Amino acid sequence: GIIDAIVDLAIPVATAYQDAIGELELDVLTEPEIRHTTALYVLTSEMSQFKSEISPVVNLVSSLRDHKSEPVDTPGLGGRPSKISSSSVTISPMTCMYLNDVEDHCVLVTESLDQMRRAADNMIDLIFNSHGEPFCFTGPNNDS
Repeated sequence: GIIDAIVDLAIPVATAYQDAIGELELDVLTEPEIRHTTALYVLTSEMSQFKSEISPVVNLVSSLRDHKSEPVDTPGLGGRPSKISSSSVTISPMTCMYLNDVEDHCVLVTESLDQMRRAADNMIDLIFNSHGEPFCFTGPNNDS
């Protein structure tokens, strides 16, 4: 289905980000340079955007999986008494299993993005810490 296709396409995108972070990590660990922070910042921004686009899919899958066909009490409009209605959609056990699988893949992608973001933040910290003073703003000297 459409949801499965979206999730299936999200996995290679997350893998591409993981490869890019991995290459930068090797460069940062062997020869940290301030220019790496720009690339890391761009990657983290893109990953945040990607995660924000995947999150609604996670919510949709969770809602579908948790859908109940039990009667629901709906409030009345304009002073009319409330009605009890029953959902006309029933989620089969096979569909629930499918939705659980899709949700697991979505969670895997979002957790992977979170982990990569933390790794990028750690690399940025390493770059600034390894360069020390030259990149710190100390302000004007007030010892006149």
